[in-house]
Amino acid sequence: ADSIELTMNMQPGQSKTLVLDIDQKISQNMMGQQMQMDQLIGMTMTYTALDRPSANGGVWIEINYDRVRFKMGGMMSVDFDSDVPGQNNNPMAQSFAAMVGQKLTMEFLPNGDVPTVEGGAELQETMLDAMNLPEGPQREAAEEAFKLQFNEEMIKQMVAAMGAMYPDEAVSRGDAWEDTMQMSGMTPMSITTNYTLEDFDDATATLGVTGNIGPHPDAEPVVMNGM
Repeated sequence: ADSIELTMNMQPGQSKTLVLDIDQKISQNMMGQQMQMDQLIGMTMTYTALDRPSANGGVWIEINYDRVRFKMGGMMSVDFDSDVPGQNNNPMAQSFAAMVGQKLTMEFLPNGDVPTVEGGAELQETMLDAMNLPEGPQREAAEEAFKLQFNEEMIKQMVAAMGAMYPDEAVSRGDAWEDTMQMSGMTPMSITTNYTLEDFDDATATLGVTGNIGPHPDAEPVVMNGM
C-alpha cells in the first residue's frame, strides 16, 4: 500500500508497555535571578484495553504505573527510583513512590484524544497522603500544587500530549501533519507538534517529530510561593 491509516486501535485484552523518559536541562530567569536545574522524569506504564463499550467510538484503557524514576538537581536535590529500595528519603520521593501500582482508566478516541479519565482524584490523594506532611502551610502549599498538576483535566492533557499523534486521514511517506494543544496547570503552555511519516511496513510506522513549546496565550502569569 502507498498509504496507511494511523489510529489508536487496541483491542480488548491487548496490553502494551509504554516507557517514557523526559530528560530536561532547564535554564530559568526568575525575578532577575538565573537558575539552572537538571530534571529526569521516567515512567513505565502498562496499557490494557478493556472490554467496555465507548459511546464515542473509542476504547477504554486501564493504565497501571509499574515504575517511576525522578531525579532533580539544583536547590532541592531528589533522586528516586522505585526499582531501588530504601530511597523514600523525602516527601517528594515518597509521593512518586506512591504512584507505583496505582491505576487510571481512560477513554481514548481513535485520534488519541482523551475525553474521560477515571481515578485521577484518587491518585492525587494517594500521592499527597504519602508525603506525610502535617496540617499547616506546608501541606496547604503541597495540596495546591497537586490540585494544579494531578487533577483529572491535567492528566487528560498530559496523556493526550503523549498520544494524540494520529492524523485525520490516511498518510503516505513524506506526508506531514500538525497538532496544537493548550496545557494548563502550574506552568501553562502551548505545544505545537509537527509529525512526518518517514517510513512504514506491515508492523511499524516511523515518524519524525519536531515541536515548539511557548506560553499559553490566554493564561495568567505563573504564581509560585507568592511570587
